[in-house]
Amino acid sequence: MHEASSQSPEWLVSAVRLEQPAYPQGDDGFSPDEQFPEYPFSHLSKAPNAVYRAVRQCLAEAGLDRQRFGTPEWNPLGEFVGPGGRVFVLCNFVYHRRPGETLAQFQAKCTQASVIRPIIDYALKAVGPHGRVEFGNAPLQSAVWDSVLRDTGADKLVQFYQAYAPGKVAACDLRGHIAAMGRLGIPGEAIRRAGTEVLIDLGRQSLLEGAAGNRQYRVSQYDPRQTEQFQSEGLHVYAVSVNVLQSDLVISIPKLKTHEKVGITGAIKGCVGAIALKQSLAHHRKGPPQHGGDEFPSPRPLHMLLSSIADFAWARPPSALTAASRVAERALSAAIRRCGGVVFGAWSGNDTCWRMAVDCARCVAYARADGSLAELPVRRHIVLTDGIIGGEGEGPLRPTPVHCGWLFFATEAAAADWINALAMGYDPRQLPMFANLTREPPLQFPLLSPNNVLVCYNGNRLTALEFFKRQGMLFRPPSGWLLLGGGAAL
Repeated sequence: MHEASSQSPEWLVSAVRLEQPAYPQGDDGFSPDEQFPEYPFSHLSKAPNAVYRAVRQCLAEAGLDRQRFGTPEWNPLGEFVGPGGRVFVLCNFVYHRRPGETLAQFQAKCTQASVIRPIIDYALKAVGPHGRVEFGNAPLQSAVWDSVLRDTGADKLVQFYQAYAPGKVAACDLRGHIAAMGRLGIPGEAIRRAGTEVLIDLGRQSLLEGAAGNRQYRVSQYDPRQTEQFQSEGLHVYAVSVNVLQSDLVISIPKLKTHEKVGITGAIKGCVGAIALKQSLAHHRKGPPQHGGDEFPSPRPLHMLLSSIADFAWARPPSALTAASRVAERALSAAIRRCGGVVFGAWSGNDTCWRMAVDCARCVAYARADGSLAELPVRRHIVLTDGIIGGEGEGPLRPTPVHCGWLFFATEAAAADWINALAMGYDPRQLPMFANLTREPPLQFPLLSPNNVLVCYNGNRLTALEFFKRQGMLFRPPSGWLLLGGGAAL
């Protein structure tokens, strides 16, 4: 990361837009359909693959290894990681495809393997024969990992690299707790996977310290007592994946979609996917603002009842009573949603989740593998946003597809998300997650303004604001955001 100064540096984001926003089939392992000079394998796709070509163009538009582009030596990711290095590709694998969910609906919520494939190829080029590339994240506790790989096409990537680069690439489920989903749509008892995490304590450097109100932090469908052991006044511990912390470079591939708790999904919020134990997170604070919380806007009886049922349901060992209370929690939350109400912090007044997300992004950049924090970043975090099919409305789990065609590449997570917000028609200065990024050392992010983030598109450079006033679109926000607070649309 770069220090902020009175002369703010320019941040360049490259953009490519597909004329026909669609992902190719994976029968050929998402290989390119032509032999690019730098392509390291002999295997080619028999079917057209516009996505591979577009990702390649996006890296080229960013000026990476510009002098050698078009030659076998072109190594676009070589400036971020060297030979023998380790790369983790952090995907947005939030959940498997649900029954009745269309393909487009699923593609609007999860990173697709055709976008991941070229990034892994170029990462392999950078790390050489003695390096390693891993990809994945920590999805919801009840997500079926094999189904996530199949539904995203990532299983085809695993098969391809087993054949063409054995031992060099692995798909990684980063979760430390996994729970099977019961018949009524409620997670069962979790299985603990030991050794998946390193505990990082941000202490009073956590952005959660600046939040007013109570310290009753909550994560849906987790024991609140466990969450309060990780998050309390002066203590802010995140259980970060060992795989991520042992990497030299993190490449995020988030989806371009809305998010009901922070406004938009992106690279910063996507860093929650690096957290192995979700109970260490803070999604909201219990109760309405009148009680020091941000779970819902006002102390209405049904909302208060739901909050109490949720605490009871998840703070006790499994029994017939807790099973019944979990069914009641699910039914009551669904009824409140159907009536247009807010549940579990899914609204623009949530002052907790964005702070937690930025904390996670700081851990990804600044935390060492032994759990200590450095004063300067210990690994780069670069971003390729998958906006070929984006998602609007009730993201991150139930977005409505938007056929955008966009791919964006940025060398900084903050710049990436600035562009992501603008591309969706929102003013990032009105989103707390971006308006309040910490700019003071230690653990700072770059200073961004409307004029110092530039977009390179078709060889031309424009300010991001100017570019997206011409090119962008307005994504329908989550129902709890009401045009993102009434002032965030361009």
